[in-house]
Amino acid sequence: MGFVRSSLSVAAATMMGAGLLVAGAPAQAANYPPTKPVRCAAVIKGNKIVIKIRPLKTKGYKFEIQKRNSRNNWRVAKTGKTRASDGYRTVKVKPGRYRVKCYGGPNRLDGITSSGRVR
Repeated sequence: MGFVRSSLSVAAATMMGAGLLVAGAPAQAANYPPTKPVRCAAVIKGNKIVIKIRPLKTKGYKFEIQKRNSRNNWRVAKTGKTRASDGYRTVKVKPGRYRVKCYGGPNRLDGITSSGRVR
């Protein structure tokens, strides 16, 4: 008794209407890898940066404020977390050029704002 090779390929079987049984993926796999970034916004008001991150999350989102140094490299100036109730946080900063990076977590991609100048 030897191995019997079938002359019917998978493509031919599919064309004849014999579908393949594919096991369903778990519900968590539908969101991985995440495709949507968080909506990250920053408004400069005087010497403060107001950060808004959407959609709302029960524990809030982590963010980092980056400052551009003299060599045009971005370094982390401050880190923080938004309030879970409204998704806002206000941070006081020194004069310079800043941008905000918002971490999306397991279900969202990270977001980053354009840079703005604090005078």
